[in-house]
Amino acid sequence: MKRYLFGVSVAILAAAIIVALSGNVNPGISNSIATGNASTAIADTFFPNDNQVCFYEHENFGGKQICISSSGEITDLTRHYIDSTNSTWDNKISSVIIGKNGSAFLYEHPNGGGYCLVLRGNGASQRRIPKLSTFQFNDKASHIKSYAYPDNYPPDPGDNEVFFFEHKDYDGNYMTMQISETWGDLSKSPYAFFNDKISSIKLGANTCLTAWNDANFKGKRSQYRASGSALWRIPDLAPTGVGDKWSSFKVRHRDSCDQ
Repeated sequence: MKRYLFGVSVAILAAAIIVALSGNVNPGISNSIATGNASTAIADTFFPNDNQVCFYEHENFGGKQICISSSGEITDLTRHYIDSTNSTWDNKISSVIIGKNGSAFLYEHPNGGGYCLVLRGNGASQRRIPKLSTFQFNDKASHIKSYAYPDNYPPDPGDNEVFFFEHKDYDGNYMTMQISETWGDLSKSPYAFFNDKISSIKLGANTCLTAWNDANFKGKRSQYRASGSALWRIPDLAPTGVGDKWSSFKVRHRDSCDQ
């Protein structure tokens, strides 16, 4: 009897140790780490390191996840299934975590088609985007890609250029203007997409930017004059009330702002 009780005790103790060691494992969550177009399933919740990017099924990093290296790409999410289900990753991504050396390019259609949402790592720490709905891109991605450091960084203009970015913190697409250029109505220009959609800017050292909220140089007027010696970065125009408001522009030399 003592030998039997001892055996039961050992079995119970072993079971308790196994439960304790696996206490952090959620068998209902899994992920894939993908390099190029190949993916391998790995159990347990996963968050990226500095050289990875993870895309999550639900907001706030919930549900399943699919991850790529900082220079990886999956060109067609209709061919990548969520675990062993019959559901693919196409139009299923709702949040993203970007390792500091990566970036997230999310295309509306496979093989680089349609609109592309660009989200960059900041080079210093992991970047978390809990809701792609903030960018009007929830459940819309069909192709994902990442550029590795240093190509993940947003570009800087030359001394005689101004760069306009679609989102704050230099995310999204961007357009360029140079000294002596003028756009009276952005909605009728080659940059029509950016009308009322500019949220951050970078000014080259020699530039002066004057922008108006309305077409034909009407409405609220804003002017930015660079120092002459250094690039000027403005990561968020919203606090000054002009984010996503501009429709006409003039870029001049910093010594001739109002010409």
